[in-house]
Amino acid sequence: VRYRGIETEGHLRLGGGISAVMNASLMRATFQNSFMTSHIQLAGDTIPFAPRYTALAGLLYGRGRWRVSLLAKFIGTEYQGRNGSADGATYRVGAYSYTNMSVARLLTDPQSPHQVRLTLSVDNLWNADAVTDNAGPSVLGPDLVNVLPRRNFMLSVIAQL
Repeated sequence: VRYRGIETEGHLRLGGGISAVMNASLMRATFQNSFMTSHIQLAGDTIPFAPRYTALAGLLYGRGRWRVSLLAKFIGTEYQGRNGSADGATYRVGAYSYTNMSVARLLTDPQSPHQVRLTLSVDNLWNADAVTDNAGPSVLGPDLVNVLPRRNFMLSVIAQL
């Protein structure tokens, strides 16, 4: 297999405790030889589970006792059958994205050796329902797929005593 790509990342302080973050990569992963996985897979086919790109963009806030993050993740098209692109559209998973947010509040003095932090996280903020995995046709006919989990919330308390 040959992997080729480029990746970049950046962090920009905007002021007032706000920062912008980003990360992006373009990838190409291909079989170098034919028939590595089956009689239909050829040299040059895209390998399975290698998205064409990934990216992350978001905003972070941190000041005093507050921390907030809003991050969007993007995943490019990928093939998930054992033969990669040789399996064709059956195992192709289209590009998708999701956004997560968290808000945290430090409940104790920031200088105290004993810290208590309360965090509320919301995953899949926009309640996207994209297919993230395709296992191919089931015995009954339709494809077996996984989708992004629905919007969900988590409240946590962390204490360092």
